[in-house]
Amino acid sequence: MESAELFRRIGDREKGLLSADEQLELQNWCAASEENKLEYEQLLAIYRASEDLEAPDTDVSWKKLEFTLKSKSAKKPISSWVWAAAAVFAISFGAMWLVPLPQSDTMAFASGANEVKTFSLPDGTEVELNRNSTLKYKMDDHKRLVEFDGEAVFRVAKDAEHPFHINGSTTQIEVLGTRFRFTDRKESGKALVEVEEGKVRFTAANQTEKILLAGNTGLFTGDKIVVHASQVNLAPGSLESGLLEFEDTRLAEVAIRLEAKYGVTIQFSQPDMALCRFSGTFANQNLEQVLQILETTLGFESSQNGDTITFSGKTCTDE
Repeated sequence: MESAELFRRIGDREKGLLSADEQLELQNWCAASEENKLEYEQLLAIYRASEDLEAPDTDVSWKKLEFTLKSKSAKKPISSWVWAAAAVFAISFGAMWLVPLPQSDTMAFASGANEVKTFSLPDGTEVELNRNSTLKYKMDDHKRLVEFDGEAVFRVAKDAEHPFHINGSTTQIEVLGTRFRFTDRKESGKALVEVEEGKVRFTAANQTEKILLAGNTGLFTGDKIVVHASQVNLAPGSLESGLLEFEDTRLAEVAIRLEAKYGVTIQFSQPDMALCRFSGTFANQNLEQVLQILETTLGFESSQNGDTITFSGKTCTDE
């Protein structure tokens, strides 16, 4: 299949316009060889980079891409020029979506301070990547592996032969197929898993391990994992809205969600302060307003040094 035709079909497939016969032909073509599969994945990445345009046009996009490629030797393997083409293509469109890494078939994703990204991994897993987050994905013969830092909602595609593993900064997750939110930032030293559907194996760096079922939240605070029942609602777009709702929630969990949204690290002058509970909703407030609300509600004081915020005040006991 010519590259231009392949690119057109990729665009039609992404927009749901591909006929059943074309869909089958495309699947058979991809399955015919590893080279075909690789070319498909690389052109798919380039097409998706163009989706930052308000109304991406496949023909126009291909012409721009083809122009970029004309300076490259046609005799070179596709993997030797498609990465440069993808980068040039994405930059020319102002796109900041994804650029697959050339080594080891790894895909890398990142979000800035004011953006939430929604995308699908090659295995069909849907991801909503919150602000200030990074994700790398790789699949081999035995498992699907994600290296992760930040916060994201995962809707994992079921594949019993390839368990889905996530390595966070301080914790790990293993699933077969489920829907959950995972928050694990390197600077925090804490992690949070909220399971809406399915079952998750949650393992900390100290080898503490818990099985979380639907409706469970697991909190790792640096020394142990605490599991409790909760109402978990991970509707599509929940991260994009920026809405944070808490109902009698431990302050440790509140801190983790605020860290993910505002890109800060929250500490407590006394460990028991993390056991205090808070109820409230944050929508469009800036960080200063959020801190003022917490101080007033809980009787705390806060101080800030760079991106680190420290709360001081009374301690609480776990009820």
